[in-house]
Amino acid sequence: MKRILLVAPFTLLPDEIGDNRFRYIAELLATKHHVTFVTSTFNHPEKKFRTQKAEYNKLPYTLVLLAEKGYQKNVGIARVLSHRQFTKNLERFLAEAGGRFDYVYSAFPTINAASVCARFAKQQRIPFILDVQDVWPESILVYFRRFMGLAKWLLKPLTRKANAVYAQADVLVAVSQTYLDRAASVNTIAVKKIPLYIGIDVNRFDEGAKVPVDFSTEGDELIGVYAGTLSHSYDVSTLIKAAAQVKTEGTNLRILILGHGPFQNQLKKEAEALNAPVTFLGFKPFTEMCGYLSQSHFAMHSIIGASQSSITNKFADYCAAGLPILNSSQNPEIRQLIEDKGLGINHPPGIVATLVVTIQHLATNPTERIAMGRGSRLFAEEFLDRKKTYAALLPVFE
Repeated sequence: MKRILLVAPFTLLPDEIGDNRFRYIAELLATKHHVTFVTSTFNHPEKKFRTQKAEYNKLPYTLVLLAEKGYQKNVGIARVLSHRQFTKNLERFLAEAGGRFDYVYSAFPTINAASVCARFAKQQRIPFILDVQDVWPESILVYFRRFMGLAKWLLKPLTRKANAVYAQADVLVAVSQTYLDRAASVNTIAVKKIPLYIGIDVNRFDEGAKVPVDFSTEGDELIGVYAGTLSHSYDVSTLIKAAAQVKTEGTNLRILILGHGPFQNQLKKEAEALNAPVTFLGFKPFTEMCGYLSQSHFAMHSIIGASQSSITNKFADYCAAGLPILNSSQNPEIRQLIEDKGLGINHPPGIVATLVVTIQHLATNPTERIAMGRGSRLFAEEFLDRKKTYAALLPVFE
């Protein structure tokens, strides 16, 4: 039995709404090893603080909560200061930990926390496993699209620091081949490189899909769904405009939007002004989300062109629901999957007319729509079901 340190500042705990990769990994590794799971006192998605609870002592791993200031906006000095406090507390924790661990498994981002983990592993002469969830700082360039050249120049020090972290990993894991290739491009020592999609527990999704939801349709409505954040990286505005036009041109369409974010009020006003057939349902617990997805006819993977995202959480949810996916992400990996596996239709981001034609095509070709949905579900069962795919991590610790 190995002693594994798992550090993931952005995780969700068992009593919190949502599903999370690192909680699943902690539970999986704890079936064979002793796991110390270090995370933050701040629940990042909900922007709320958490405290140690008695039920946490019953978890199959040792949970450690490190203090963090917290923040309300994803971009700003408050977030920088919050992450800095977590990193300092992580340094203190590791200084006291000494030789208590045989492996260090770190999430990336944040850059600084992962860097501290890499340094600790080197000092202790133990393997360092890095799990790349996002490619910072590239992914935050979407917030500075108007000043892209300047932003890239200003972020060069962060890029060098990220490269230094990537380079120190003895094992590289990433949520997509795209991210794995990025990290591997500056790493010459990794003995294993594992592409591991975020994935989903398919059985858990199916159980959630059985839970009734407040869902009614008018006649033969074609139901599309978007599930995710309403923020900078997501092209929901184009979806709203296209939905309004599709409805005007005679298709009985309804778009469900599950999620919240800084753009939600702006998007609601836009939908109202256009009289778009869009229903904003807000953020829903996992089981409710499963119910809404399972009763929809197609899903929107609405990503802006400048986004660096690849295989997202919502992609796995859509596939588990057996939905054809209308994808605007320009990431070559996901576009290739959509084409090769017959999961849906790729379309360019930001072009309303093309999306209108694409939605109308689904509406008038139900047989093709059903076939794409079947392809999505088969892909989920074979390549996204965590019970199968995450087993690839276990040999790392043998």
